[in-house]
Amino acid sequence: MSYTITFSNKKQIKETLEVLQDITDKKANYITKKLKKLLNKSPIKVSSRKQKGRNLQQYICKKLADIFNIKYDQQNDLCNIHSREMGQPGTDIILRGDVFNKFPYAIECKNVEKISINKMIKQAEKHLEGENNLYKNWLIFYKNNKLHYPIVILDIFEFFKIYTKKEN
Repeated sequence: MSYTITFSNKKQIKETLEVLQDITDKKANYITKKLKKLLNKSPIKVSSRKQKGRNLQQYICKKLADIFNIKYDQQNDLCNIHSREMGQPGTDIILRGDVFNKFPYAIECKNVEKISINKMIKQAEKHLEGENNLYKNWLIFYKNNKLHYPIVILDIFEFFKIYTKKEN
């Protein structure tokens, strides 16, 4: 049996620890250890979060540049593959020229621990409506600390379309 308990602040954790002090069973000790660990854990800074996202975006840009055999230069704003600056509206990775023609996806990159796939997909789908309706479909690259490498989330119909093209 497992339980999920959420705390909105450290005060709630401290109060729960006080209650658990009087209980001596094995489960209470386990919970106490977990709560003490939570108390000492500091939240990740916004700048660190943005850096994680930026690292994933640039990793994907480099991989796409390798696939299309072009040079990736983040300093060149007119490069055919470019990582969008944090907080800017639009797709996370900007594709231009031949790269866009061969790979017309609205790319979203997420490097987070807790995800809502529905929210990620809605955000990616928004890019299909905007940006002059240039994109044919969306593509999400997702990474977290437990994954050794990013994974791809793709619409099933797009997946089958790609697979069918390869077979013909």
